[in-house]
Amino acid sequence: MAEARITPSSVPEDVYMDIGYSFIKRMHSDQWQKHCNYPDKTKRPILCYHKTVRYYMAEAGIAGVPGSSDETADAEWVPLAEVDARLSHDEEKRVIAFMTQKRQKQQGMDISAACTASKQSDEESGKDAC
Repeated sequence: MAEARITPSSVPEDVYMDIGYSFIKRMHSDQWQKHCNYPDKTKRPILCYHKTVRYYMAEAGIAGVPGSSDETADAEWVPLAEVDARLSHDEEKRVIAFMTQKRQKQQGMDISAACTASKQSDEESGKDAC
């Protein structure tokens, strides 16, 4: 969230999703200049890189104003119902679907816990809370 200039109000450590990426590209110029075959461009190695990005669910207050940075062209608040249509990459859509499902389960547990607590207190008074 630092890339969007937003400070999260909470980041549950147990709600995350790992996505693996692989890509092929020529050796970075800094390394290439130190390579034994430098400067013969025909011998510049092609490398396969693998990385894992861990996406966390984070909540931010509306006080944060998203914007561009060195790593992002732009950032903005979007209603959850519109997010999927605005994303380009399938892995980003999978992350949003996963996080949305986790959030709905959390909210469901919060509501159940509130109803349970309320039922316990209301049983004494004869009311039905939920």
